[in-house]
Amino acid sequence: HLADNSGPYPGVESTLDKLIDTGFTLAVVTNKPIRLTHKLLDQLDLARRFKSVIGGDSTPYRKPDPQSIQLALKELNVTATQAVMVGDSSADIDGAKNAECASIGVSYGYSRGVAIEDLKPSRVIDHFDQIIDIVQFLQD
Repeated sequence: HLADNSGPYPGVESTLDKLIDTGFTLAVVTNKPIRLTHKLLDQLDLARRFKSVIGGDSTPYRKPDPQSIQLALKELNVTATQAVMVGDSSADIDGAKNAECASIGVSYGYSRGVAIEDLKPSRVIDHFDQIIDIVQFLQD
């Protein structure tokens, strides 16, 4: 019943597909256990979109420690300056800073009542499809 009350936010699937079609390689870096992460991605039919999936137990330390993000970068064969972390929590945004990546803060989701702007990500979005324009801007 892992995915019974879960699903992607509006625009997530189409945005992921557009990013892939544009040549981006995608990863998931979460603090959730890897076994449950794979199971949830499979049940939501999202797994095929990600070349790397890193869970909270994939490295000795969880985000905001940079190790999990660095492992994903290594698996994708990209540098921190070529990557953008998208997230909705301090673990995501601080993890990106600690890994020396750009970050996009999502204004909705799991923020524990902290305004994403207060975490000072590189950019903030209110809808997932805004990522397309931002990543193109960050690449320039």
